[in-house]
Amino acid sequence: MRLSIISITILLLMVSCNMNNTIIPQSKVFSYKNTKYSINIFETGTRVDEKGEIQCSHYSYMNKWDNSITYYAYDIGMIMTGMLNVRSKYINYDKDSCFSKAFNIELETFCSIDSINTDSIIQNALFEYCKLKLDSSSKLVNAYRVIIADNELLNNHKAKDSIMYVRGVNEAKDIVLRNTVFEISSYPFSEVVSFIDANSESYFFTEEQNRESYDLRIKLEKNLDNYIEQFKPYGLSFIKEEIIIKEYSLIHL
Repeated sequence: MRLSIISITILLLMVSCNMNNTIIPQSKVFSYKNTKYSINIFETGTRVDEKGEIQCSHYSYMNKWDNSITYYAYDIGMIMTGMLNVRSKYINYDKDSCFSKAFNIELETFCSIDSINTDSIIQNALFEYCKLKLDSSSKLVNAYRVIIADNELLNNHKAKDSIMYVRGVNEAKDIVLRNTVFEISSYPFSEVVSFIDANSESYFFTEEQNRESYDLRIKLEKNLDNYIEQFKPYGLSFIKEEIIIKEYSLIHL
């Protein structure tokens, strides 16, 4: 049901919109080192790239090498959605000063980066600095199960040269935002539904086993009926159901 948030986050946030050449100094707020790794967390006050140059409000990206991983201009909410592999609407937290800050994080290991639990290390470091803990709970919500009502209509939007999606083989996926319209290229059906869920306050899921990849255009709509209506030309229908979801809360100690 859930699409890897990291893939979407990097895809949508890597576009730099440099405002000027002003260099913002970063302030180190956390540092730790042992025999396996070292981690440094810097607070920038605003979003900047790896050169320290000011970027737009939605700018952010991550780099990963054999022995290190670096986050630029990430806030805590963005980091946690990636680590928990959930959408931001599944995580509750107060929008206080710590959550609104932009951080640069440098994690370096003395062996291979894949030999350590990077998510746990980064989370523990941020939680220690911001004095946080993570709780989870279950919640019953109204949701929409996405079904394929007309295969012929949906097949009209099958991605070119994409017979069956296999991770690591046909990775030519792309999502481009033009004004309020998302142009989705070569995404497998389940990930399209996850994307719909990610960009709506309502909850969407599917039990369809369709693994084909598709090209779709999705216009962001605040009105739920209008949002659902635009999927009819793709042969998709929605069944309202109650489901149990898992929610997370970031709580100050």
